[in-house]
Amino acid sequence: MNHINCGDDKQELMNIITNTNEWISNIQEENSHENITHIGWFKMGYYDETYLVMKGTQIFHFMFEKHNKYKCDILDLYGKQLVYKDNMVIISDYTNSAILKTIIFETYSQLCIFKQHLDLVSNLRTKKQIEYANKIIDKVNGLIKNPEVRTICLNFLKNFLHDVFLYPNSIKSIEKDIFYTVEQGEYLLLTDRNDLEKIKFEKEDEKSFYDILDDVGIKLEQDGHKLNKHLEYLADLLNSKYEINSFKDSVLVSWQILYRISMEVYWDEWNKQYGDYFIGIDELNLKHCLEIYCDIDIIDSSKLMNPEVLGRFIYYLIKQDKFEGILTLKDNYLICYDTILSLIPECLENKQKRAFERLIVKDFSNVKYSIHDIDTMNGREFESFIAHLFSKMGYSTTVTKSSGDQGIDVIAEKNGKKIGIQAKCYSGLVSNSAIQEAVAGINYYKLDQAIVITNNYFTKSAQELAKSNNVILWDRNMLKEKLSEIEF
Repeated sequence: MNHINCGDDKQELMNIITNTNEWISNIQEENSHENITHIGWFKMGYYDETYLVMKGTQIFHFMFEKHNKYKCDILDLYGKQLVYKDNMVIISDYTNSAILKTIIFETYSQLCIFKQHLDLVSNLRTKKQIEYANKIIDKVNGLIKNPEVRTICLNFLKNFLHDVFLYPNSIKSIEKDIFYTVEQGEYLLLTDRNDLEKIKFEKEDEKSFYDILDDVGIKLEQDGHKLNKHLEYLADLLNSKYEINSFKDSVLVSWQILYRISMEVYWDEWNKQYGDYFIGIDELNLKHCLEIYCDIDIIDSSKLMNPEVLGRFIYYLIKQDKFEGILTLKDNYLICYDTILSLIPECLENKQKRAFERLIVKDFSNVKYSIHDIDTMNGREFESFIAHLFSKMGYSTTVTKSSGDQGIDVIAEKNGKKIGIQAKCYSGLVSNSAIQEAVAGINYYKLDQAIVITNNYFTKSAQELAKSNNVILWDRNMLKEKLSEIEF
């Protein structure tokens, strides 16, 4: 908020107000949505008399102090939080909730004029932004069909924004920078504008944009609200090749294309890996899809809330129109993500209740296996046990020959999907070599998926290698969970 001293003479003040009004009038033709409203004179607390002029989202509050001095507070209300109480409006900062200014009107009608002005400005601004968004979307719809554009953006995602669109806070972080670069593009961003104003990223549980880039070996300087260098390069490239109109327009076009292509990629990845679990998807509602998701037998339940797993599932649901009729913005990943986060705990709790019930009613005199029994098995016994476990899960299974198995000990098939399993009954941690063997077996046996299962745990490097090669890991905890779920 700016403060301007206006002297100590009321006539001089009126001249300033008049000149301000003339200045505002000159600007108005260029910014038609920035209407001018004079609230007029009113007394306010410490001040004997004040005068309020509004231009667009800006207020010019002239105040006469008791020591015979006039001053003017200039404040832009755009992006600020306004709380109304009686004849009073409290203006605060979204970012830190600090109160910037309090205005106490003399009459309720003055407050109504204040509100009406902001409503009018908001409606005109919204109309202008929607028109702008439609222009950008038309450009996106044309470019996204271009094979060269798709290749450029796919390569960009692979090299510079790998999996960023799975992490809500990473999306918000980048969109905050975009918002500060192209403010009129807020209707083209996934993040709510109010969130853009108040989000703090210093202490987030999820990975930040820069953390994810660091994971793939890219180092960037974090420099306030400056647009990411590589996104800037992409916008420049697309603008020069396809004449998008301006750099700012190209930033929004690039971001929209990247988002849409990411949605297609994640849908395809999920559909190839888990689509067979959602047979008759067109007839399933969102709740049924969530129940199936929580019961997918090859996903470690501890990973169900991981954005890299949950995020792909949400993009799959978006592409299948499962948020239709539930959300207004049914293809906004951030809104869909929050919706699923609000629903999934109930599904997981129901799953835990079923496991609890099985545990309570189970006749332990007939229990054939415990995790401690498995610890005493030799390698071949463990392979046979895993084959038996998957047969109980509805798979047809084959144990490969003990020598020359090419990295796969058990092959399990269900719904036309072929899974290769590397079984490791170890007393210590399982290392990279088991993952490498499983990856080698995928091509040899023409498998759709590889899983490495152990009665122990995996080294960190083994987990990283499995992630990069799309190999599923079952550790001791997952194995114990399956023992409690399945009747042998």
